[in-house]
Amino acid sequence: MRTLARARGAPGRGVDDGAVATEWQKAAEAVALFKQAAERVDETRQALERGTEEAAERLAAIEKDAQELAAQLDLVQKRTGELDEREKRLVEEERELVAARERAKETALAEARKALESTRREVETRQRELAEEHARTRAALGADLEVQRRELAGRTEKLTEERARLREFEVELNARDEDLADARALLIERVEHAVAAAVERAELRSRELEQRCRALQDHTADMEKERDERNRIDRAFGHRPPGDVLKELQELRTENSALRLQRQVPEDVTERLARLQEAERGWREERAVLVADNERLQRQLTGHQITALELERLKVTKEAMEASVGAYRVRVQELHQDIQSLTARKEGESPFPECRAMDAQHDERRDDLLGQVPQLDSFVYWLRNYVAQQYRMFYAEEDLILFLGGLAASRLHLLQGISGIGKTQLPIVFAKALQAETALVPVSADWRTPQDLVGYFNAFERRFYESPFTQALYRAGCPAYADRPFFVVLDEMNLSHPEQYFSEVLYQIGQTRKPDGAPPSLELMTTEVQPAPRGLVDGRKLVIPPNVWFIGTANHDETTVAFADKTYDRSHVLELPARPQMFEPDPVPPLPLRRRSAPSKRLSSAPAGRMRRPRRACSPSWTASCGTASSGTSGSRPGPGP
Repeated sequence: MRTLARARGAPGRGVDDGAVATEWQKAAEAVALFKQAAERVDETRQALERGTEEAAERLAAIEKDAQELAAQLDLVQKRTGELDEREKRLVEEERELVAARERAKETALAEARKALESTRREVETRQRELAEEHARTRAALGADLEVQRRELAGRTEKLTEERARLREFEVELNARDEDLADARALLIERVEHAVAAAVERAELRSRELEQRCRALQDHTADMEKERDERNRIDRAFGHRPPGDVLKELQELRTENSALRLQRQVPEDVTERLARLQEAERGWREERAVLVADNERLQRQLTGHQITALELERLKVTKEAMEASVGAYRVRVQELHQDIQSLTARKEGESPFPECRAMDAQHDERRDDLLGQVPQLDSFVYWLRNYVAQQYRMFYAEEDLILFLGGLAASRLHLLQGISGIGKTQLPIVFAKALQAETALVPVSADWRTPQDLVGYFNAFERRFYESPFTQALYRAGCPAYADRPFFVVLDEMNLSHPEQYFSEVLYQIGQTRKPDGAPPSLELMTTEVQPAPRGLVDGRKLVIPPNVWFIGTANHDETTVAFADKTYDRSHVLELPARPQMFEPDPVPPLPLRRRSAPSKRLSSAPAGRMRRPRRACSPSWTASCGTASSGTSGSRPGPGP
C-alpha cells in the first residue's frame, strides 16, 4: 500500500502503471491468503476446544471407571485372603490324607505281598502242571495235525477238481441264463395266452355245469317225489322192518293153515285170503323195487352233492381267475400309460444324448496341433527317449519302428504279450507325446453281439444307450478332434471272440473302397430317429473317421480265446518282449506346436514297407534340429544296421 501511495504521490517521476497493477494484485492475493489463514486458525481453535471438552468428558469417565476398579480390587483382595486361608486348610487336610493313605498303603502292601507270595507258589505249581499237559497235548495235536494235513491235501485236490468243474458249470450256467432269459420271455407270452384260454374254458365249463346243475335239480325233485311215495307205503306198513312183516306173514299163514284144519273156511274167506296173499306178494315185489330205487336215489343224491361242491369250487376258481385277469388288464393299462408318458416325454429329445452333447462341446477346431514332425529315424529316437523320460515306460527301437509301420499298414493293431509289459500304455503314451487322443474301452467276457460293443436302442424310452466305443468314434469325428490321430484301445480284446462282437468293424475296415464311394460306417439302427446328432449319416449310421486306429491288447492264458484268421488278416500284430530293457533316457524337449495341421495325414502317408531302423540322427543337442524337421546332421551318431 505504501508502494502504491508513493507511486501516486510522485506523478512527475514517470511511474509504470503495469508494475502498479501487478503490485496491487499481489497485495490483494496476500489479503485473501491472510483471511483464509485466519479462518483456518479459527476452525483449528474450535476443533481444539471441542477436543478439550471431549477429553474432559473422557477423563471424568476414566476417573469413574478407576473408582469402580478400586472398589472391585478391594473386593478381590478380600476374596484372595479368604482363598488363601481356605487353601491353607486344604493343604493341612491334604497332608493328613496323604499320611493316612501312606499308612493304608503300607498295610495293603504287606497283605498283598503275602497274597502274592502264596499266589506265586500256586502259579509255579500250575505252570509245571500246564507244561506237562502241554507236552502231552502237543504230541497228540502233532499226530492229529499230520492226519489233518493229509486230509487237507486230499481236500485241496478235490477242491481243485471241483473248481475246474465249477468253472465249466459257470460257463454252462451263463449259456443257460441266456437260454432261460429267452425261454422266460417266451413263457410269459405263453402264460398270457394260456391264462386267456383257461379263462375262456372256465367260462364254458361254468355254463355247462350250470346247465347240468339245473338238470340235476329237476331230477332230484322227481326222486324226492318217488321217495315220498315210498314213505307213504312204509307208513301203511307201520314203518316196520321187512323181516318183521315176513315173520308176521309166516305166522299168519301157519295160523291160517291151523284154522283151516280146525274148521271149514268159507269160500269167500278163502278167496279173500288168496287176494291178500296176492296183494302181499305184490307189496313185497314193490317194496324190493322201492328199496333198490331208494339205494339208487341215495347214490345219485350223493353224486349230485359232490357235483354241486365241484361246481362251487369252479365258481370260486372262476372268480379268482376273473380277478387275476382284471388285475392283469389294469397292469397292462398302467404299462400302456407309462409307455405313452415316456414316449410323450421323450418327444423332441435326441435318442443320442451323449453324441448331441458332443456336438456342442467339440464343435470348434483346436489350435494345439503339432508342428512339422521330424523324419522317422529322428522321430523314433525322440519318441523312445521322451516316453522313457516323461512316463518311465521303456520300449525297444525295433518295437517302436514296427508300431509306426503298422499305423501305415493297417487300422487294426494287435499288441500281444504277457501281463504288465506296457501293451495298453504304448498307444496311450504315444498319443500323449503327439498331442493326439485316446479312448480306453475294456472288453467284457460276456460280449457276444455287436450291440455289446456299440450299444442298443430302447424303444420304450426312445433312447440309444451309447457305449464308450460309440462315444469314442463319434468324438473322433467331431471338428475338435478331426485333425489329430485318435486311438481306440480295446483292452483285453480276446476275453471274448472279436469275430462276434467286432465283426461289423472288421468287415468295414476290410473294405478298401465301397462302390458308392461312401466312407465305412456302422449301422446303429435300422430306421432313422429324429432329432439325430449331426455326425450320423441318415440319422442312423456312425461313420468310422479316417483318423481312427483300433489298438487291441491280448493276453494268452486260460481266460482268453484265440484269434481267428479273419482277424489276423486285417490286423498288424506286434509281440512285445516279456522283459523290457530299461535305459537312461537322453533329455529331449516336447515337439513344437503349430496351427491347423493334421499329423494324422503324415502318419498315414508313411511308407508301409521296408521300414528301416533309425540312425539316431538326433543327440542330446536335438533341441535345435528337431524343431525344424532337421536333416539329422546335428550331433549325429551312427546306429546299428537294419
